[in-house]
Amino acid sequence: NPHDAEVLGTLWDGGAAGSPAMYVVRKLHSLEYVGWVGNRLIEAAAGWMILLVASGIYLWLPRGRTSVGTLRIKATKGRPWWRDLHAVTGIYTGVFIVFLAMTGLPWSDVWGKKFYDTAYSLGLGMPDGYWSDVPLSTVPTQDVVDRAPWIMERQPIPTSPDGGAHAGHAAGGMATGANSGGVPALLDQVTAEVERLGIVPGYSLTMPGGDTGVFTASVYPDDITYERVIHLDQYSGAVLYDAGLQDLGTLGRWAEWGISVHMGQEWGLANQIALLLACAAMVMMCVSAAVMWWKRRPAGALGVPRVPTDWRIPRTLLVMAIAAGIFFPLVGLSMLILVMVEVLV
Repeated sequence: NPHDAEVLGTLWDGGAAGSPAMYVVRKLHSLEYVGWVGNRLIEAAAGWMILLVASGIYLWLPRGRTSVGTLRIKATKGRPWWRDLHAVTGIYTGVFIVFLAMTGLPWSDVWGKKFYDTAYSLGLGMPDGYWSDVPLSTVPTQDVVDRAPWIMERQPIPTSPDGGAHAGHAAGGMATGANSGGVPALLDQVTAEVERLGIVPGYSLTMPGGDTGVFTASVYPDDITYERVIHLDQYSGAVLYDAGLQDLGTLGRWAEWGISVHMGQEWGLANQIALLLACAAMVMMCVSAAVMWWKRRPAGALGVPRVPTDWRIPRTLLVMAIAAGIFFPLVGLSMLILVMVEVLV
């Protein structure tokens, strides 16, 4: 009740997920339930996916009459049928698999943070200059909004001068000196201001946290050209920060676009169906690979493939492996662990 603050009822807020079930799914997918070790294992798996696609395409390439480079399933049964299924599925969906892996990696702990720092240092991610002389807090944007552009998530939010001592100082705010006596701006005033600035419908407004907190209006619509994050001084309502997609650097914009497609929102249902088929293809390839191994292996043995007599093939694959190990550090680390196991065995 807005008159006496009596709580009339409560409702669980699913945020961007929309429901409790989808909230759990989103947390699973963002790895928030798997912890430090699980996050890094899955980051390594994403890097391995890219290496497996590259090496698989290389092995698929035709090399004479005995090559497997087929574009359709030719075999009718047994291991050759599973081999053709694996090859055909991979050659048609490899680009989708790589895309999903690469657009998911920005959220990873090791590769993602390095990508973020590199984009920032090159001026291609979150450019300098938006904060001007506004003091910053230690609270990242992702902690105060339900969803924010990836490139902005780690940026600290600004602070409101304690008690409104500098109310009305920042440019672009509401009427100069509004609420300058240290009284927080009215919610109606803040809402009117962000809508005057042109934020699109569907935005959320986060209340200030503490005496130096800020109002934060944010929106992350399906059309990412309208994404926006606005921070306002809680006393004067002055705009401390206002940025959208067009304000990001080149890598930042491309990362935002890739993430939008990854989440199935850029082209709606067609986008979602395409990625669903790509995920189904990944499962199919895992199954077919396991079946091929099972059918190939000698009874009671692992069936590790022998080193080919023609070293031109493994030599090229070794170059691929080294390149992947450098570009994806956790892939390289896992390779070193495998080498140590091989040597010990």
